[in-house]
Amino acid sequence: KDEALNILSDLKLRKTDPIIIMSEITKTACDMLAISSLRAEGLTAGEISGALKMHEYKVSLILRSCPKVEECKRMVHRCREADLELKTSRDGYAVLEKLICVI
Repeated sequence: KDEALNILSDLKLRKTDPIIIMSEITKTACDMLAISSLRAEGLTAGEISGALKMHEYKVSLILRSCPKVEECKRMVHRCREADLELKTSRDGYAVLEKLICVI
């Protein structure tokens, strides 16, 4: 979490749009959910790579840190909630900080 918050701080200094940051976080969470779901079905990294049309190296990196399917579902749900909050908030970075702390 500390590393993610440091990266967010750097992106804030660079004035990166919070919506762009949110989209990347959400994409990663969705990738993790897809990969963990396929892994739970017994697919190998190579099979997952082919099924998702994703580079096998990226799949193997995600598999190393990929939590269980239910945890990934919670992550995606929290991203969805944060996305809705982000679109109505005055301080998008605060929303992102909160999200990082809960996932």
